[in-house]
Amino acid sequence: MANCSLGFAVSWICFVISIATMGMGFLYVFLRFKEVDPLDFDGCDIKIGEFCKWRMIFTIRPTMLLDLWTPVIMGLLGTAVHVHALRFSNIVLWFLPHGYVGYGVFMIIMALVANFGYCGQLGLILAFCSLAGALLCFIARCAMEGGIISVYSRWAYAG
Repeated sequence: MANCSLGFAVSWICFVISIATMGMGFLYVFLRFKEVDPLDFDGCDIKIGEFCKWRMIFTIRPTMLLDLWTPVIMGLLGTAVHVHALRFSNIVLWFLPHGYVGYGVFMIIMALVANFGYCGQLGLILAFCSLAGALLCFIARCAMEGGIISVYSRWAYAG
């Protein structure tokens, strides 16, 4: 770690925040899933609307889908900045930042749409961490750091 730079430290911080956001997203989905009543197969009667709560979790309606899965999607995108295996499509590359200014803007968007409003105080803590990560990204750019330093490639091949 002798060649640790400000950009590398900022990349690590934002990488950890992205993983934590993704974990919070899965926790949010799990908590919403626990609200769903268990299926009851005791009777043979099929009631209309019996599976409405299930359809709220497993849906393809864009508004409900994005509301439920936004923290997971944003966490995956933030992690894909560093883990190239998650860049499974050119569409994903379009959403990823390429410099520290873009990374700072991405972290602000993550705080506003994927952290605030999810999982109570955990979402607030992660939102403020995301905003701090955005500030560090802007500081890294002012310190003349170039492109985003990939954490995973240095970690995976170190040793």
